[in-house]
This record gives sequence, structure tokens and C-alpha cells, in this order.
Amino acid sequence: GDLCTRAVEMEVIRSGTHRQSPWLTSHLRSFRSHLWHAISDEDLRDDNGHYYDVTWDMAIMFPMIEMAAERIHCVTRAVYVYNTENGESNHVKRRPEQIAVEQGLRKRPPYQRLSQAIPCNQRRDAEELLGFLIHCGDEPSQTNSLLQSLRVFYGDPPVYLLQRSTQKIGEELPFDQRSRLDTTILEYGPGRFSQVDALLTGLETAADQWGQTEWIAILDDECHPLINNNSLLELLRSSNQDGFLHAEAIIPGQWQSTWQATCWQRFGGDHGHHPFSEQLICYAGSPWMILRRSAIDPLLRAHQQQTTLTEHYRRKSSELDIPATDESYIHTLLCNQPGLSLQRAPICWEDWSEGWPRILQAEDWDQLQKSGVWFAKRFRTPYSTPLLDRLHGSWMISDTHLPASLHAGSDL
Repeated sequence: GDLCTRAVEMEVIRSGTHRQSPWLTSHLRSFRSHLWHAISDEDLRDDNGHYYDVTWDMAIMFPMIEMAAERIHCVTRAVYVYNTENGESNHVKRRPEQIAVEQGLRKRPPYQRLSQAIPCNQRRDAEELLGFLIHCGDEPSQTNSLLQSLRVFYGDPPVYLLQRSTQKIGEELPFDQRSRLDTTILEYGPGRFSQVDALLTGLETAADQWGQTEWIAILDDECHPLINNNSLLELLRSSNQDGFLHAEAIIPGQWQSTWQATCWQRFGGDHGHHPFSEQLICYAGSPWMILRRSAIDPLLRAHQQQTTLTEHYRRKSSELDIPATDESYIHTLLCNQPGLSLQRAPICWEDWSEGWPRILQAEDWDQLQKSGVWFAKRFRTPYSTPLLDRLHGSWMISDTHLPASLHAGSDL
């Protein structure tokens, strides 16, 4: 006559304290197979290496409800009758053993929340394959929103934040979501060369700290992923490229667009005074990119060696109202490096129809699906919240909408 289950409180889910809370997840149970396969075999065994033959329900359910987090649902209608009066049941004959196993299971560390978009056999590899270096704006809530999205799409990737002030970023996140979060506070102006300095400092630090991380994505907190872990990591693993970035050659007198002519006015020379030549071509493009470790080391070395180029961009940065040196300096260093294979196509979609990246909202859903890129900008809460909810709901799990130019192996 009694119901032995009830819904798990949201505070327990958020804090991951299932093992310190009353046992609620009893019969019947159903779960997605990727949760079962993500349980470590050793967590199903006792100290002697034998599989549990009592209290095994806790051994399998604690990890799965921890990984599923808020994606669990309690069936409150009685669907199963359990005979607690059976004298042959473990509940009666082996109760001391059950309690001993339960106490041991409750002392084990919890599993982290698992993105349902990530196959279990890729989860640990995924967390080491790709890290994120994020430029932070002036709204901590915006940055926290992106951090939550990265968690949803990519599991628990390492994240390095570049902040311009002592903002309280990450404090709203559960502790396990802050464990792979690093922050550096540097003074820099958006688009100024000080921002380039900050980026290169962060890139060097992140590459040093994340010794096993092969790729680093450079974004800002108004960006958002459009492609999930399954698709993106498959592309990166199979790629022979050293980097993905939008970069166009800016050659004086050979403009292919008004934008290229504007770039030369910004980054080129006054009356012929500039460091560019046939051996050192000026490049410009979007500041958002994904770089392999094989490209990061040459980039940092070139930054130390190309002093004349560095001083040229520093001077331009101080002279112009909108210098945007983050859209050219790194591109120029990378694209002039011999031996690097770079796919020079945008990884981030932006709508410039209003002369500046327009804030994306719910009506932009179709455009995002057709964009054919991995990220998009400009998401702003609360204006973009309905669009973000739809992104999270659909997971964008198929990469069939991506054009051939953004599949690994092509080189534009």
C-alpha cells in the first residue's frame, strides 16, 4: 500500500548529493543505454573484485542518476507491486550485507553530469581533445550562460576565460562545473592590440596547462555552439588540418570586396610604409577560430620573432578609432607560416545585415540551420533565450547540414 519512490529534489540534482540523500530511485527503472555503458566496471564490483550480488540497484542507479542529472523523471503512479513479506528475499535474509554495501557505495565519489549528446565511449577523450579560450564581456550572466551551454554540448571541456575586470564569473555554477575553469584578468581594449596580447598570453598559458588538449577554440561569450560533440569531435579527429579560421589575403590594389579595401586601410600602410610584401602577405578575417597544438607553437614563436610586424600593428592600433587588430594580426602570422595546413573558412556565423552583428532571436532558427558553420554569434540573454532553448532541445546532432567546405580534409 505504500509508494517507495518520489521525485528527487532539484537541489540534490544541482549539487550532485544523491549519495548523501535518501534512496528514492527504486523499481521500476528504465534508462538509456549510453548511461549504462558509461558506468565504470570497477564501480560495479566490491573490494574483492566480485560483482555486487546485493544492493546492485544502488550500484547501477547512483552513477546513472548523477550522469542524467535533471533529465530524470519520477513515475508517481504505482506500476509495480513489491512483496516485502517474502522471507526468502535479500531484504530479509541478507539485510546486514545490503547495509554494508550501501555504506560503501555512498562513500564513493559521484559521477559528473553527462551530456546526452556525447557517446559514452568518447566522453573522457572528448574532455581532453578540445578546450575553449573565451573573451568575456561586461555581463557575468552572459558568460555563465555560455559556460552552461558548453557543458551541455561538450561535457566538461577545459575553459580559459580572459576577463577585463574582476567579474564574478563561474561562482553561480556547481562546483564540478568550475573544476576545469581557469581565469586570467588582463587589461585590454576590444579590438586594440592589448586584446591580441591578452589572447596570446591566454593561449600560451592554456596550451601549457592543458598538456593533453589537442585543439583550442577561440570565441567570446556571445558565441554559441551549433554542432554537438559527436559531430565536431569526429571532424577534428579525422582532420589533417592545423587550424580552422576565416582568413582572406589583403593585397593592395587587388580588392575582391569593399571589406578587403577597408581592411587594407586599417592594417596596411600609409604612403607605402608597411611591412607587407610577397613574402609577408596581410591577412584578415573573423577572430573566432579553432587551432591545433601544431599551429599554436609556431604562432607563439612568430609573435616573438616578427618584431617589425608587431610594432606596425601596435602603431595602427593606437592611431585608429576602430583598429580591430584581433581580426588580422594572428591571421597574418598563421597564414604566412610555411608547413601549416589551414582551412580558411568561417567557423562562426554572424548576421551583419545591420552593419554590426545583430542579436540573434527565435526567428533566426532557420538561418542557423542553413548557416553551415559550427558556432554563431551574437547571443544575448534574455533576448536570445528562446533560441537557445530550441538549440538545447534539438542538440543539432546531425552534421548533414554542413557544407562540404566545413568537413575535415578540405582546404580552401
